[in-house]
Amino acid sequence: SQSVKSVSLNDKTGDVMILVDSKLIIFDINGNMVAAMNPKSEFTEKDKPCYGISTDCPEWMEKGIVAITGHMDGNVILWGIDRDKNELLMKHIAGPKVHSCPITCLRIEGRRQDTLLCGDKSGKMSLYKTIQLDALNQRDLSTILGES
Repeated sequence: SQSVKSVSLNDKTGDVMILVDSKLIIFDINGNMVAAMNPKSEFTEKDKPCYGISTDCPEWMEKGIVAITGHMDGNVILWGIDRDKNELLMKHIAGPKVHSCPITCLRIEGRRQDTLLCGDKSGKMSLYKTIQLDALNQRDLSTILGES
């Protein structure tokens, strides 16, 4: 039997993210499926998602980050949507990896929703902040953008 691991509501769009076993699915406010993980996205027992949250954070945008999942192995993954295929796409694995056991809590914070707090089964907490490009000098911007 399948079990629901997480349910999260996007306050801006009304979309509902549901993590059932290791499958992530997003529904709109009317119950229509917006996107689901590709059935070929396979996770093992050791690295499957165990917690998830919905987000609509402009600071996390890489063509739209809509969900974040915490995994049994301590990874934190940011997901986007291919709206043509109604498919969730893995966009980014948060790093550096600081957790080595299951993620049990995720929270987006800040007025600009630019901070991600993560907690794991051992009680360890981590914090990820987005880079505000307008606050960087030209040299740092060039480094981030890979320009010489």
